[in-house]
Parts: sequence; structure tokens; C-alpha cells
Amino acid sequence: MAASFFLCLTPMEGLLVWTNLTLGACAVAALFYQHKANQHQKEMRKWDANRNTLISLATTLSDALESTNQSIREYYEDKNRKGDSDIFKRLHTAMRHTIDIHAVLLDESLNSAISRYKNADDEISDRWNNDSIEIIEALEESERLMRTLLEDVKSSIKSHASL
Repeated sequence: MAASFFLCLTPMEGLLVWTNLTLGACAVAALFYQHKANQHQKEMRKWDANRNTLISLATTLSDALESTNQSIREYYEDKNRKGDSDIFKRLHTAMRHTIDIHAVLLDESLNSAISRYKNADDEISDRWNNDSIEIIEALEESERLMRTLLEDVKSSIKSHASL
């Protein structure tokens, strides 16, 4: 049917039909490209809004992890050291700000990872305060939780930064 349609057209009319088809295809391609560009721009605005928060959280978490590792090493070396409590205060402040202020801008997976960390860390603290866990066990569990959360934060940074 289509072939017979093109046979009854003059060469000029056939050229106009092909031109219109080509322009239509180009318009569809431009629309697709514009949609992808808008999605990318939205992701970049999201990254710009979250960059400082995520970098600060990752840095503070890394510092707290290092302090915990140092406390574990010193425990096994029979040194009596409690760790740098200022780092842990900064970590809890950074997580509170992340959840309370920036949660609407972050991925649900990162929000749930932070919430899981906070709940598990509170449970470890409660167990340690009730003398149902030794300090070294609390430190090692806390270290494992921090390492997991740090990987989640780094993964979120990587995906937001489009790396």
C-alpha cells in the first residue's frame, strides 16, 4: 500500500514526504536528547545540594572509624584509652543533620542505611551500658557498622557525582 502511494507522487512530492519524515525523526531524537539532558541536570542539582553534606558525613565517619580502630589496637596493647569523644559527637551531629535536614534530597537507600546504623549503634550503647557486652566487643561491632555505613555513603557519593 505504501509503495503504491509513493508511485503516484511526483518526484517533488516524494521528496517533500521524505523531508517531512526526516524532520519528524529528528524532532523525536531532539525530544529524547532534551529529556536525557533534563534528567542529567536534575541529578547535578541534586548533587550540588548534597555534596557538602555527603562529603562531611563521609569525612567524619572516616575519622570516627580511625579513632575506633585506634581504640581497638590500644585495647589489645593493654593501653587504657577511651577514644576521641569529640569525633563521635561530630559524627552524631553530622548524621542528625543529614537525616533531619537533607533526608528529602537523599536516596531512600542512604536514609535507611543511616537509620539502621543509628539503631544498631544505640543498641550497642545500651548493651554496653547494661554490662551485657565487653568494651572490645562494642568497639568491634561499632567498627563493622561504621565501615558498612561508610561504604554506603561512598556509593551514594559516587552515584550522585555521576562517577
